[in-house]
Amino acid sequence: KENERIKILYYMLYLIKADFVVDQEEVEIVHHFGLRLGFRENMLNKLIEIAIENIGKGLPIEKMLDTIRQYLN
Repeated sequence: KENERIKILYYMLYLIKADFVVDQEEVEIVHHFGLRLGFRENMLNKLIEIAIENIGKGLPIEKMLDTIRQYLN
């Protein structure tokens, strides 16, 4: 179950940057569904920041997992 929640979040973050632009509506969608999945708002903000920093590149899995680990412990 935990892995599935993280996968959903990962794919949402990947999708918002797919067009090389992350707009406010996309950020709000990630917040909405991320909160519904039980993730903390601060963690979501950090992961969105990482996604924006990596527009045009892949998502840095280890950096994202390190961020998630900080909040899940």
